[in-house]
Amino acid sequence: MSRLEIDNLKEDSLVRRELSVISSEKPVWFKTHPIVFSKYIQVPLGIPSEMEKPIINQVEGIYNNLASRYFDWDCPAAVWSDAGTEFVNNTQDLKQLSDTGSNLVAINPVFLGKLPEKAMAAIENENVSLDTYKKQLRRYLPEDDEWLYVQNIGSDGMKLRPFIHPHFTNLIFIEDEHEAIAKLPHDKMLVFMRMMMAKVGAFKNIIVTYRKEGDGIAFDQPILGTMEGGRVKVKSWENMADRLIAFGSSEEVGGQKILEDQSINYDEWTKNPVVNGMRKWGKFLGEHRLLSPPVTIRELTRSRNLSRKIERLLRYNRQAEGAFWAVVPDIKVKTPEGTVKKTIKIVSNSGTSGAVKDRLRYSDISAVVSHEDGKVNVSPVKRLKTKKTSVEAEEFIIPLDELPTVKVKLQDGFYEFDDVNGTEVPALRAGFHLHRGVKSYNENKIKYITLDYPHVGCGVKTMQEMSRQAMHEAVRLWEKSGRKLELILVYVPNHGVNGFIPYAEGFKHVDPFYMVEQMIEDGDLELEDEVPQNTEWPEGEETITNS
Repeated sequence: MSRLEIDNLKEDSLVRRELSVISSEKPVWFKTHPIVFSKYIQVPLGIPSEMEKPIINQVEGIYNNLASRYFDWDCPAAVWSDAGTEFVNNTQDLKQLSDTGSNLVAINPVFLGKLPEKAMAAIENENVSLDTYKKQLRRYLPEDDEWLYVQNIGSDGMKLRPFIHPHFTNLIFIEDEHEAIAKLPHDKMLVFMRMMMAKVGAFKNIIVTYRKEGDGIAFDQPILGTMEGGRVKVKSWENMADRLIAFGSSEEVGGQKILEDQSINYDEWTKNPVVNGMRKWGKFLGEHRLLSPPVTIRELTRSRNLSRKIERLLRYNRQAEGAFWAVVPDIKVKTPEGTVKKTIKIVSNSGTSGAVKDRLRYSDISAVVSHEDGKVNVSPVKRLKTKKTSVEAEEFIIPLDELPTVKVKLQDGFYEFDDVNGTEVPALRAGFHLHRGVKSYNENKIKYITLDYPHVGCGVKTMQEMSRQAMHEAVRLWEKSGRKLELILVYVPNHGVNGFIPYAEGFKHVDPFYMVEQMIEDGDLELEDEVPQNTEWPEGEETITNS
Protein backbone atom coordinates (compact mmCIF):
# COMPACT_ATOMS: atom_id res chain seq x y z
CA MET A 1 0.00 0.00 0.00
CA SER A 2 1.57 3.31 -1.10
CA ARG A 3 2.20 6.19 1.26
CA LEU A 4 3.96 9.54 1.49
CA GLU A 5 6.43 10.41 4.21
CA ILE A 6 6.47 13.75 6.00
CA ASP A 7 9.20 15.37 8.09
CA ASN A 8 9.43 14.58 11.76
CA LEU A 9 7.66 17.04 14.02
CA LYS A 10 10.13 19.06 16.08
CA GLU A 11 9.16 21.24 19.02
CA ASP A 12 11.31 24.16 17.88
CA SER A 13 9.55 24.14 14.49
CA LEU A 14 6.14 24.75 16.04
CA VAL A 15 4.42 28.08 16.31
CA ARG A 16 4.90 28.85 19.98
CA ARG A 17 2.32 30.89 21.87
CA GLU A 18 1.94 32.15 25.38
CA LEU A 19 0.11 29.52 27.40
CA SER A 20 -3.59 30.32 27.32
CA VAL A 21 -5.80 30.66 30.38
CA ILE A 22 -6.96 27.11 29.66
CA SER A 23 -3.69 25.80 31.11
CA SER A 24 -4.50 27.09 34.58
CA GLU A 25 -8.28 26.79 34.41
CA LYS A 26 -8.83 23.35 32.93
CA PRO A 27 -12.43 22.06 32.89
CA VAL A 28 -13.54 19.23 35.13
CA TRP A 29 -13.63 16.67 32.30
CA PHE A 30 -10.02 17.26 31.22
CA LYS A 31 -7.39 14.53 31.56
CA THR A 32 -3.78 14.89 30.36
CA HIS A 33 -3.05 12.63 27.39
CA PRO A 34 -0.87 12.52 24.26
CA ILE A 35 -1.72 13.14 20.62
CA VAL A 36 0.14 10.83 18.24
CA PHE A 37 0.71 11.65 14.58
CA SER A 38 1.51 9.10 11.90
CA LYS A 39 4.62 10.07 9.95
CA TYR A 40 3.04 8.63 6.82
CA ILE A 41 0.19 9.80 4.61
CA GLN A 42 -1.71 6.78 3.32
CA VAL A 43 -2.30 6.99 -0.45
CA PRO A 44 -4.41 3.89 -1.15
CA LEU A 45 -5.69 5.08 -4.55
CA GLY A 46 -2.49 6.79 -5.67
CA ILE A 47 -1.84 10.52 -5.93
CA PRO A 48 -1.06 12.86 -8.84
CA SER A 49 2.53 14.08 -8.61
CA GLU A 50 1.39 17.73 -8.53
CA MET A 51 -0.69 16.97 -5.39
CA GLU A 52 2.10 15.45 -3.31
CA LYS A 53 3.68 18.68 -2.08
CA PRO A 54 0.39 20.51 -1.31
CA ILE A 55 -0.90 17.55 0.73
CA ILE A 56 2.39 17.08 2.58
CA ASN A 57 2.47 20.81 3.39
CA GLN A 58 -1.16 20.71 4.53
CA VAL A 59 -0.57 17.75 6.83
CA GLU A 60 2.54 19.35 8.32
CA GLY A 61 0.59 22.55 8.95
CA ILE A 62 -2.26 20.62 10.58
CA TYR A 63 0.18 18.72 12.79
CA ASN A 64 1.84 21.98 13.86
CA ASN A 65 -1.48 23.61 14.75
CA LEU A 66 -2.84 20.59 16.63
CA ALA A 67 0.42 20.03 18.52
CA SER A 68 0.70 23.72 19.49
CA ARG A 69 -2.78 23.61 20.97
CA TYR A 70 -1.99 20.38 22.80
CA PHE A 71 1.04 22.16 24.27
CA ASP A 72 -1.31 24.92 25.47
CA TRP A 73 -3.11 22.25 27.47
CA ASP A 74 0.26 20.91 28.76
CA CYS A 75 -0.29 17.70 26.79
CA PRO A 76 2.51 15.86 24.94
CA ALA A 77 2.67 15.27 21.20
CA ALA A 78 4.43 12.37 19.48
CA VAL A 79 5.22 11.11 16.00
CA TRP A 80 4.90 7.43 15.16
CA SER A 81 6.90 5.78 12.39
CA ASP A 82 8.09 2.28 11.56
CA ALA A 83 11.08 2.97 13.80
CA GLY A 84 8.88 3.62 16.83
CA THR A 85 7.35 6.58 18.67
CA GLU A 86 9.24 9.81 19.31
CA PHE A 87 7.79 12.28 21.80
CA VAL A 88 8.25 15.88 20.72
CA ASN A 89 7.76 17.90 23.88
CA ASN A 90 7.60 15.31 26.63
CA THR A 91 9.73 16.20 29.65
CA GLN A 92 8.19 13.59 31.93
CA ASP A 93 8.36 9.82 32.01
CA LEU A 94 5.43 8.64 29.92
CA LYS A 95 3.93 5.20 29.67
CA GLN A 96 4.03 3.20 26.47
CA LEU A 97 1.22 4.12 24.12
CA SER A 98 -0.37 0.73 24.73
CA ASP A 99 -0.69 1.61 28.43
CA THR A 100 -2.52 4.90 27.95
CA GLY A 101 -5.80 3.16 27.08
CA SER A 102 -8.59 5.41 25.84
CA ASN A 103 -6.72 8.54 26.99
CA LEU A 104 -4.98 9.14 23.69
CA VAL A 105 -5.77 10.57 20.25
CA ALA A 106 -4.07 9.24 17.11
CA ILE A 107 -4.14 11.01 13.73
CA ASN A 108 -3.70 9.01 10.51
CA PRO A 109 -3.71 11.03 7.24
CA VAL A 110 -5.37 9.38 4.23
CA PHE A 111 -5.41 10.87 0.71
CA LEU A 112 -8.41 9.60 -1.28
CA GLY A 113 -8.40 12.42 -3.79
CA LYS A 114 -11.06 12.33 -6.45
CA LEU A 115 -14.00 10.06 -5.61
CA PRO A 116 -15.61 7.89 -8.33
CA GLU A 117 -17.96 9.92 -10.54
CA LYS A 118 -21.10 7.99 -9.55
CA ALA A 119 -20.39 8.45 -5.84
CA MET A 120 -19.81 12.18 -6.33
CA ALA A 121 -22.93 12.44 -8.48
CA ALA A 122 -25.05 11.07 -5.62
CA ILE A 123 -23.44 13.52 -3.20
CA GLU A 124 -24.00 16.50 -5.50
CA ASN A 125 -27.61 15.65 -6.39
CA GLU A 126 -29.79 17.41 -3.82
CA ASN A 127 -32.91 15.69 -5.16
CA VAL A 128 -31.75 12.09 -4.91
CA SER A 129 -33.74 10.11 -2.32
CA LEU A 130 -32.03 9.00 0.87
CA ASP A 131 -32.51 5.32 -0.05
CA THR A 132 -30.95 5.76 -3.51
CA TYR A 133 -28.17 7.88 -2.00
CA LYS A 134 -27.32 5.10 0.47
CA LYS A 135 -27.21 2.50 -2.29
CA GLN A 136 -25.03 4.65 -4.53
CA LEU A 137 -22.52 5.45 -1.79
CA ARG A 138 -22.37 1.86 -0.58
CA ARG A 139 -21.64 0.70 -4.11
CA TYR A 140 -19.34 3.43 -5.42
CA LEU A 141 -17.40 4.90 -2.49
CA PRO A 142 -13.95 3.28 -2.57
CA GLU A 143 -13.15 0.54 -0.07
CA ASP A 144 -10.66 -2.26 0.43
CA ASP A 145 -10.21 -5.06 2.96
CA GLU A 146 -6.71 -3.73 3.69
CA TRP A 147 -7.86 -0.22 4.61
CA LEU A 148 -8.83 -0.99 8.21
CA TYR A 149 -6.37 1.60 9.44
CA VAL A 150 -7.61 1.44 13.03
CA GLN A 151 -6.17 -2.08 13.01
CA ASN A 152 -3.14 -2.04 10.72
CA ILE A 153 -1.89 1.41 11.76
CA GLY A 154 -3.47 1.90 15.18
CA SER A 155 -3.32 -1.56 16.70
CA ASP A 156 -0.63 -3.36 14.74
CA GLY A 157 1.60 -0.33 14.13
CA MET A 158 1.19 2.05 17.06
CA LYS A 159 0.26 -0.83 19.42
CA LEU A 160 -2.75 1.11 20.73
CA ARG A 161 -5.09 -0.48 23.23
CA PRO A 162 -8.01 -1.04 23.29
CA PHE A 163 -7.55 -2.98 20.07
CA ILE A 164 -10.18 -0.97 18.16
CA HIS A 165 -9.19 2.38 19.62
CA PRO A 166 -12.14 4.80 20.00
CA HIS A 167 -10.00 7.91 19.35
CA PHE A 168 -8.00 6.67 16.37
CA THR A 169 -8.93 9.30 13.77
CA ASN A 170 -8.53 9.24 10.01
CA LEU A 171 -7.67 12.63 8.48
CA ILE A 172 -9.14 12.14 5.00
CA PHE A 173 -8.46 14.42 2.00
CA ILE A 174 -11.13 14.43 -0.73
CA GLU A 175 -11.44 16.55 -3.86
CA ASP A 176 -14.76 18.42 -3.88
CA GLU A 177 -14.94 21.19 -6.46
CA HIS A 178 -18.42 22.38 -5.46
CA GLU A 179 -18.23 21.89 -1.66
CA ALA A 180 -21.07 19.38 -2.00
CA ILE A 181 -19.94 17.30 0.99
CA ALA A 182 -20.06 20.27 3.36
CA LYS A 183 -23.57 21.11 2.09
CA LEU A 184 -25.03 17.65 2.75
CA PRO A 185 -28.10 17.66 5.04
CA HIS A 186 -27.86 15.89 8.37
CA ASP A 187 -29.29 12.51 7.31
CA LYS A 188 -27.08 12.26 4.22
CA MET A 189 -23.96 13.50 6.04
CA LEU A 190 -24.55 10.85 8.71
CA VAL A 191 -24.67 8.13 6.03
CA PHE A 192 -21.52 9.52 4.38
CA MET A 193 -19.58 9.61 7.66
CA ARG A 194 -20.62 6.12 8.73
CA MET A 195 -19.68 4.66 5.36
CA MET A 196 -16.28 6.37 5.51
CA MET A 197 -15.79 4.91 8.97
CA ALA A 198 -16.50 1.39 7.71
CA LYS A 199 -14.72 1.65 4.35
CA VAL A 200 -11.58 3.43 5.60
CA GLY A 201 -11.54 2.05 9.13
CA ALA A 202 -12.00 4.38 12.14
CA PHE A 203 -14.82 5.51 14.45
CA LYS A 204 -13.84 9.15 13.92
CA ASN A 205 -13.04 11.00 10.69
CA ILE A 206 -11.80 14.48 9.92
CA ILE A 207 -12.82 15.21 6.32
CA VAL A 208 -10.73 17.87 4.56
CA THR A 209 -12.12 18.78 1.15
CA TYR A 210 -10.14 20.74 -1.41
CA ARG A 211 -10.63 22.21 -4.87
CA LYS A 212 -8.42 23.54 -7.63
CA GLU A 213 -7.98 27.30 -7.57
CA GLY A 214 -5.91 28.79 -10.40
CA ASP A 215 -2.58 27.00 -10.40
CA GLY A 216 -2.98 25.97 -6.77
CA ILE A 217 -5.22 24.17 -4.31
CA ALA A 218 -7.74 25.67 -1.86
CA PHE A 219 -8.69 23.73 1.26
CA ASP A 220 -12.10 24.04 2.89
CA GLN A 221 -13.03 23.98 6.57
CA PRO A 222 -12.51 20.51 8.07
CA ILE A 223 -15.55 18.48 9.09
CA LEU A 224 -15.35 16.33 12.21
CA GLY A 225 -17.57 13.25 11.98
CA THR A 226 -18.38 10.80 14.78
CA MET A 227 -20.41 7.62 15.10
CA GLU A 228 -23.13 9.29 17.17
CA GLY A 229 -23.98 11.81 14.47
CA GLY A 230 -21.47 14.63 14.97
CA ARG A 231 -20.80 16.39 11.64
CA VAL A 232 -19.57 19.83 12.63
CA LYS A 233 -17.62 22.16 10.32
CA VAL A 234 -14.78 23.24 12.60
CA LYS A 235 -13.74 26.89 12.38
CA SER A 236 -10.02 26.44 13.09
CA TRP A 237 -7.47 23.73 13.77
CA GLU A 238 -7.09 25.18 17.26
CA ASN A 239 -10.78 24.52 17.84
CA MET A 240 -10.35 21.05 16.29
CA ALA A 241 -7.61 20.34 18.82
CA ASP A 242 -9.91 21.36 21.67
CA ARG A 243 -12.48 18.83 20.43
CA LEU A 244 -9.85 16.12 20.11
CA ILE A 245 -8.64 16.92 23.63
CA ALA A 246 -12.19 16.33 24.88
CA PHE A 247 -12.26 12.93 23.12
CA GLY A 248 -8.86 11.93 24.47
CA SER A 249 -9.83 12.94 28.00
CA SER A 250 -12.77 10.52 28.01
CA GLU A 251 -12.69 6.93 29.26
CA GLU A 252 -15.19 4.14 28.77
CA VAL A 253 -17.57 3.40 31.65
CA GLY A 254 -17.76 0.17 33.61
CA GLY A 255 -20.23 -2.36 32.24
CA GLN A 256 -22.49 -4.85 33.99
CA LYS A 257 -22.46 -7.83 36.33
CA ILE A 258 -25.21 -10.45 36.28
CA LEU A 259 -26.36 -11.50 39.77
CA GLU A 260 -26.99 -15.21 39.31
CA ASP A 261 -28.32 -15.60 42.88
CA GLN A 262 -31.22 -13.22 42.21
CA SER A 263 -34.15 -13.36 39.82
CA ILE A 264 -37.49 -11.82 38.91
CA ASN A 265 -40.51 -13.95 38.08
CA TYR A 266 -41.51 -13.86 34.40
CA ASP A 267 -45.15 -12.93 35.10
CA GLU A 268 -44.06 -10.24 37.58
CA TRP A 269 -41.88 -8.74 34.86
CA THR A 270 -44.24 -8.96 31.89
CA LYS A 271 -47.21 -7.55 33.81
CA ASN A 272 -45.34 -4.62 35.32
CA PRO A 273 -46.80 -1.32 34.04
CA VAL A 274 -43.45 0.48 33.96
CA VAL A 275 -41.80 -2.29 31.93
CA ASN A 276 -44.72 -2.23 29.52
CA GLY A 277 -44.65 1.56 29.49
CA MET A 278 -41.04 1.49 28.28
CA ARG A 279 -41.94 -0.94 25.50
CA LYS A 280 -44.88 1.29 24.51
CA TRP A 281 -42.62 4.37 24.57
CA GLY A 282 -40.18 2.78 22.11
CA LYS A 283 -43.05 1.83 19.79
CA PHE A 284 -44.47 5.35 20.06
CA LEU A 285 -41.13 6.88 19.06
CA GLY A 286 -40.85 4.53 16.10
CA GLU A 287 -44.36 5.35 14.88
CA HIS A 288 -43.59 9.07 15.12
CA ARG A 289 -40.24 8.67 13.29
CA LEU A 290 -38.30 9.79 16.36
CA LEU A 291 -36.02 6.72 16.35
CA SER A 292 -33.88 5.78 13.38
CA PRO A 293 -33.60 2.12 12.33
CA PRO A 294 -30.59 0.13 13.57
CA VAL A 295 -27.43 0.44 11.48
CA THR A 296 -25.93 -2.86 10.32
CA ILE A 297 -22.29 -3.16 9.32
CA ARG A 298 -23.33 -5.04 6.19
CA GLU A 299 -25.25 -2.07 4.78
CA LEU A 300 -22.15 0.16 5.01
CA THR A 301 -19.78 -1.84 2.78
CA ARG A 302 -19.89 -3.32 -0.70
CA SER A 303 -17.60 -6.20 0.19
CA ARG A 304 -19.05 -8.98 2.34
CA ASN A 305 -15.52 -9.96 3.30
CA LEU A 306 -14.86 -6.44 4.63
CA SER A 307 -18.08 -6.36 6.65
CA ARG A 308 -17.29 -9.78 8.15
CA LYS A 309 -13.83 -8.57 9.13
CA ILE A 310 -15.31 -5.49 10.82
CA GLU A 311 -17.92 -7.60 12.61
CA ARG A 312 -15.20 -9.89 13.96
CA LEU A 313 -13.19 -6.94 15.20
CA LEU A 314 -16.16 -5.19 16.83
CA ARG A 315 -17.85 -8.41 18.02
CA TYR A 316 -21.23 -7.17 16.86
CA ASN A 317 -22.94 -6.63 13.52
CA ARG A 318 -25.22 -3.69 14.20
CA GLN A 319 -25.91 -0.71 16.42
CA ALA A 320 -29.17 0.92 17.46
CA GLU A 321 -29.41 4.48 18.71
CA GLY A 322 -31.35 5.66 21.73
CA ALA A 323 -31.70 4.50 25.33
CA PHE A 324 -34.45 4.57 27.98
CA TRP A 325 -34.48 4.07 31.74
CA ALA A 326 -37.08 4.16 34.50
CA VAL A 327 -37.59 3.49 38.21
CA VAL A 328 -39.86 0.59 39.21
CA PRO A 329 -41.05 0.82 42.84
CA ASP A 330 -41.98 -2.34 44.73
CA ILE A 331 -41.27 -5.22 42.36
CA LYS A 332 -40.72 -8.71 43.76
CA VAL A 333 -37.15 -9.97 43.51
CA LYS A 334 -36.05 -13.45 44.61
CA THR A 335 -32.84 -13.24 46.66
CA PRO A 336 -30.84 -15.77 48.74
CA GLU A 337 -32.73 -14.42 51.77
CA GLY A 338 -36.12 -14.95 50.12
CA THR A 339 -38.48 -13.00 47.88
CA VAL A 340 -38.62 -9.31 48.80
CA LYS A 341 -40.11 -6.16 47.32
CA LYS A 342 -37.45 -3.87 45.90
CA THR A 343 -37.26 -0.59 44.04
CA ILE A 344 -35.21 -1.29 40.93
CA LYS A 345 -34.22 0.58 37.80
CA ILE A 346 -34.88 -0.73 34.33
CA VAL A 347 -32.89 0.16 31.23
CA SER A 348 -33.10 -0.71 27.55
CA ASN A 349 -30.46 -3.10 26.26
CA SER A 350 -27.76 -2.39 23.71
CA GLY A 351 -28.46 -2.56 20.00
CA THR A 352 -25.31 -4.67 19.72
CA SER A 353 -27.15 -7.39 21.66
CA GLY A 354 -30.07 -7.34 19.22
CA ALA A 355 -32.37 -4.81 20.88
CA VAL A 356 -34.43 -2.75 18.44
CA LYS A 357 -35.56 0.23 20.48
CA ASP A 358 -38.91 0.74 18.74
CA ARG A 359 -39.76 -2.95 19.06
CA LEU A 360 -38.48 -3.80 22.52
CA ARG A 361 -39.08 -7.36 23.66
CA TYR A 362 -39.20 -8.21 27.35
CA SER A 363 -35.66 -9.59 27.01
CA ASP A 364 -34.51 -6.23 25.61
CA ILE A 365 -34.96 -4.54 28.98
CA SER A 366 -32.70 -5.20 31.98
CA ALA A 367 -33.46 -5.01 35.70
CA VAL A 368 -30.72 -3.11 37.56
CA VAL A 369 -30.91 -3.82 41.29
CA SER A 370 -27.70 -2.10 42.44
CA HIS A 371 -24.27 -0.95 41.30
CA GLU A 372 -20.69 -1.17 42.52
CA ASP A 373 -17.22 -0.26 41.22
CA GLY A 374 -18.73 1.63 38.31
CA LYS A 375 -20.75 -1.36 37.08
CA VAL A 376 -24.48 -2.02 37.22
CA ASN A 377 -25.70 -5.24 38.84
CA VAL A 378 -28.44 -6.90 36.80
CA SER A 379 -31.00 -9.37 38.09
CA PRO A 380 -32.03 -12.06 35.55
CA VAL A 381 -35.70 -12.53 34.66
CA LYS A 382 -36.85 -16.13 34.65
CA ARG A 383 -37.28 -17.66 31.15
CA LEU A 384 -35.52 -14.70 29.49
CA LYS A 385 -31.96 -14.36 28.26
CA THR A 386 -30.02 -11.65 30.11
CA LYS A 387 -28.44 -9.31 27.58
CA LYS A 388 -25.99 -6.43 27.57
CA THR A 389 -27.41 -3.13 28.81
CA SER A 390 -27.10 0.06 26.76
CA VAL A 391 -23.85 1.92 27.36
CA GLU A 392 -25.98 4.68 28.87
CA ALA A 393 -26.98 2.41 31.78
CA GLU A 394 -24.08 3.44 34.01
CA GLU A 395 -24.36 7.02 32.80
CA PHE A 396 -27.89 7.43 34.20
CA ILE A 397 -28.43 4.69 36.79
CA ILE A 398 -25.41 5.38 39.00
CA PRO A 399 -26.09 9.15 39.42
CA LEU A 400 -29.76 8.36 40.03
CA ASP A 401 -28.96 7.00 43.49
CA GLU A 402 -27.34 10.31 44.47
CA LEU A 403 -30.49 12.37 43.88
CA PRO A 404 -32.95 13.70 46.48
CA THR A 405 -35.82 11.30 47.08
CA VAL A 406 -39.59 11.50 47.45
CA LYS A 407 -42.14 9.04 48.81
CA VAL A 408 -44.91 7.86 46.51
CA LYS A 409 -47.81 5.47 46.75
CA LEU A 410 -49.66 3.74 43.90
CA GLN A 411 -53.37 4.45 44.05
CA ASP A 412 -55.87 3.48 41.30
CA GLY A 413 -53.22 3.40 38.56
CA PHE A 414 -51.63 6.72 39.55
CA TYR A 415 -48.85 7.71 41.92
CA GLU A 416 -49.48 10.21 44.68
CA PHE A 417 -47.06 11.68 47.19
CA ASP A 418 -47.32 9.96 50.58
CA ASP A 419 -44.64 10.95 53.08
CA VAL A 420 -45.95 8.44 55.66
CA ASN A 421 -46.78 5.20 53.83
CA GLY A 422 -45.09 5.79 50.46
CA THR A 423 -42.09 4.03 48.92
CA GLU A 424 -38.92 6.10 48.82
CA VAL A 425 -37.77 6.70 45.24
CA PRO A 426 -35.49 9.17 43.38
CA ALA A 427 -37.19 12.42 42.40
CA LEU A 428 -36.57 11.56 38.74
CA ARG A 429 -38.65 8.58 37.73
CA ALA A 430 -37.56 8.00 34.11
CA GLY A 431 -35.55 9.38 31.23
CA PHE A 432 -34.38 8.90 27.69
CA HIS A 433 -31.54 9.61 25.29
CA LEU A 434 -32.43 10.34 21.65
CA HIS A 435 -30.42 11.30 18.58
CA ARG A 436 -32.80 14.14 17.82
CA GLY A 437 -32.96 17.92 18.06
CA VAL A 438 -35.49 20.01 19.97
CA LYS A 439 -37.56 22.19 17.62
CA SER A 440 -40.08 23.66 20.05
CA TYR A 441 -41.44 23.11 23.57
CA ASN A 442 -44.01 24.42 26.04
CA GLU A 443 -42.06 26.50 28.56
CA ASN A 444 -44.78 26.04 31.19
CA LYS A 445 -44.18 22.29 31.28
CA ILE A 446 -40.66 21.83 29.96
CA LYS A 447 -37.23 23.31 30.64
CA TYR A 448 -34.41 22.98 28.06
CA ILE A 449 -30.82 23.51 29.22
CA THR A 450 -27.25 23.08 28.03
CA LEU A 451 -24.24 22.30 30.19
CA ASP A 452 -20.72 23.45 29.34
CA TYR A 453 -19.51 20.01 28.33
CA PRO A 454 -18.04 19.09 24.94
CA HIS A 455 -19.14 16.42 22.49
CA VAL A 456 -17.55 13.11 23.48
CA GLY A 457 -20.01 10.34 22.53
CA CYS A 458 -21.88 7.58 24.35
CA GLY A 459 -20.70 5.36 27.17
CA VAL A 460 -17.81 7.42 28.55
CA LYS A 461 -17.10 8.92 31.96
CA THR A 462 -17.31 12.50 30.68
CA MET A 463 -20.90 11.89 29.62
CA GLN A 464 -21.59 10.23 32.96
CA GLU A 465 -20.35 13.36 34.74
CA MET A 466 -22.44 15.57 32.46
CA SER A 467 -25.52 13.47 33.16
CA ARG A 468 -24.84 13.51 36.90
CA GLN A 469 -24.78 17.31 36.90
CA ALA A 470 -27.78 17.49 34.55
CA MET A 471 -29.86 15.21 36.77
CA HIS A 472 -29.12 17.26 39.87
CA GLU A 473 -29.96 20.42 37.92
CA ALA A 474 -33.20 18.82 36.69
CA VAL A 475 -34.29 18.14 40.27
CA ARG A 476 -33.38 21.69 41.30
CA LEU A 477 -35.47 23.17 38.48
CA TRP A 478 -38.36 20.83 39.33
CA GLU A 479 -38.29 21.91 42.98
CA LYS A 480 -38.02 25.56 41.93
CA SER A 481 -41.20 25.18 39.84
CA GLY A 482 -43.12 23.93 42.86
CA ARG A 483 -42.84 20.39 41.52
CA LYS A 484 -44.96 21.35 38.53
CA LEU A 485 -42.26 20.94 35.87
CA GLU A 486 -43.01 17.80 33.86
CA LEU A 487 -39.88 17.36 31.72
CA ILE A 488 -36.31 18.66 31.71
CA LEU A 489 -34.42 18.39 28.42
CA VAL A 490 -30.64 18.61 28.18
CA TYR A 491 -28.79 19.25 24.94
CA VAL A 492 -26.06 16.67 24.25
CA PRO A 493 -23.56 18.48 21.99
CA ASN A 494 -23.58 17.34 18.33
CA HIS A 495 -25.35 14.19 19.47
CA GLY A 496 -28.96 14.65 20.55
CA VAL A 497 -30.99 15.23 23.68
CA ASN A 498 -31.48 13.69 27.12
CA GLY A 499 -34.86 13.91 28.83
CA PHE A 500 -35.54 13.61 32.58
CA ILE A 501 -39.06 12.97 33.89
CA PRO A 502 -39.77 13.95 37.53
CA TYR A 503 -42.82 13.17 39.66
CA ALA A 504 -44.79 16.22 38.56
CA GLU A 505 -47.54 17.50 40.85
CA GLY A 506 -50.97 16.35 39.69
CA PHE A 507 -49.73 14.11 36.86
CA LYS A 508 -48.22 10.88 38.14
CA HIS A 509 -49.50 8.19 35.75
CA VAL A 510 -48.07 4.75 36.57
CA ASP A 511 -46.40 4.74 33.13
CA PRO A 512 -43.72 7.47 33.40
CA PHE A 513 -43.44 7.90 29.63
CA TYR A 514 -47.17 8.47 29.17
CA MET A 515 -46.94 12.18 29.95
CA VAL A 516 -44.17 12.75 27.36
CA GLU A 517 -46.20 10.90 24.73
CA GLN A 518 -49.08 13.26 25.50
CA MET A 519 -46.79 16.29 25.17
CA ILE A 520 -45.71 15.15 21.71
CA GLU A 521 -49.27 14.35 20.67
CA ASP A 522 -50.53 17.71 21.93
CA GLY A 523 -47.70 19.73 20.34
CA ASP A 524 -46.14 20.72 23.66
CA LEU A 525 -42.88 19.10 22.48
CA GLU A 526 -41.63 18.92 18.91
CA LEU A 527 -38.47 16.99 18.03
CA GLU A 528 -36.65 16.90 14.69
CA ASP A 529 -34.06 14.79 12.87
CA GLU A 530 -31.64 17.68 12.61
CA VAL A 531 -29.31 17.49 15.62
CA PRO A 532 -27.90 20.98 16.37
CA GLN A 533 -24.14 21.07 15.79
CA ASN A 534 -22.01 23.14 18.13
CA THR A 535 -19.40 25.22 16.36
CA GLU A 536 -18.29 26.51 19.74
CA TRP A 537 -19.57 25.31 23.09
CA PRO A 538 -21.45 25.98 25.31
CA GLU A 539 -24.57 26.78 23.32
CA GLY A 540 -28.24 26.45 24.21
CA GLU A 541 -31.32 27.94 25.79
CA GLU A 542 -29.85 28.24 29.25
CA THR A 543 -26.28 27.28 30.05
CA ILE A 544 -25.41 25.84 33.45
CA THR A 545 -21.70 25.97 34.25
CA ASN A 546 -19.87 23.11 35.94
CA SER A 547 -17.60 25.27 38.09
